[in-house]
Amino acid sequence: MSIAKKIHLFMDVDGVLVEGYHANPAQRRSWDEDIYEDIGLARGELDDFFHSRFGSVLEGKTGLLESLQDYLLERGFQGSAQNVVKYWFEKDAKINPHLLRLVKKSADNGVHIYLATNQEILRASYLWNTLGLNKIFREIFYSAKIGVTKSNPSFFERVNETLGMDPRKDFILFFDDCPANVRVANDAGWNGYVYENFASFTGNPHIQKILSVSPHAKARPSTKGLEQNKL
Repeated sequence: MSIAKKIHLFMDVDGVLVEGYHANPAQRRSWDEDIYEDIGLARGELDDFFHSRFGSVLEGKTGLLESLQDYLLERGFQGSAQNVVKYWFEKDAKINPHLLRLVKKSADNGVHIYLATNQEILRASYLWNTLGLNKIFREIFYSAKIGVTKSNPSFFERVNETLGMDPRKDFILFFDDCPANVRVANDAGWNGYVYENFASFTGNPHIQKILSVSPHAKARPSTKGLEQNKL
């Protein structure tokens, strides 16, 4: 008699749980439409910061506030980086309630749920503590803490090591809006899928199988029929 595998579900944040930046430009929702009226910073003023300097922040090599303050001063903006960051965090925090409800239901059905995200330290804390995602997910794995982003196989290897997961024994499901991240996850033995929109999640056969289990069932949902994803 075979022993049922543990099922782990990892969700990305931006472009998946939080409706804002998405790898597909057609799916993006802007958070800075009123930024000039609200704090006096021109819309799009932060674009170059995110493109040229944010990478080292995401990997925890430099601090967000220090790096952003230097950038703002170079641009002649006299406001504080702390106020800009506060504004960004609050505006870029639109959680998809329908998706969150289904992820919570999967946890009720015995699935272990986590966040796997490219985040710097302050926003990771904001998402986890201020927005209350710590009350829903078991753990948040983020790039600044691990030291690499999800484009690096080491990210997924570290998560495997931390949780004691073995892709040969555990079924690891992962949703991310970035196809490149999904490919790296699959190379690490995970079962990654590109999150295009809510329908791409609800239409996933693995999710459909997980959600079909009665929340009153004592046993974990069976992994029979959950084939390893091959891209």
